[in-house]
Amino acid sequence: MYKINDLRKKVIFLCAYTIIVFSFRYFDVTCLIYRVTGIPCPGCGITRACLSALRFNFVEAFAYNPMFWSVPILLLYFIFDGNIIKSKFANKLIFSLIVFGFIVTWLLKIIDLY
Repeated sequence: MYKINDLRKKVIFLCAYTIIVFSFRYFDVTCLIYRVTGIPCPGCGITRACLSALRFNFVEAFAYNPMFWSVPILLLYFIFDGNIIKSKFANKLIFSLIVFGFIVTWLLKIIDLY
């Protein structure tokens, strides 16, 4: 697994990613995968959900994508190279549960159950 060990590279990557996301939001560009295929991706709605959560509108955030709560955890996972907790098993379990949550949410979104 490729790991970025230099904190400067991580900060530059996160800043570039943030600029891209907000540029897409500013120009009202929706999910490119959805736009091309007509099928929502597992992360569809995450940006809108996080922005709603930042406004403390958790009901709206949950409606956009129920996995919005995992973004800060995944950010920590990225910053600390997958070592949020001292136990490697716990780190892998947390990451696996988040991935499983995204898959379940995505499948429910595809079959339009929520």
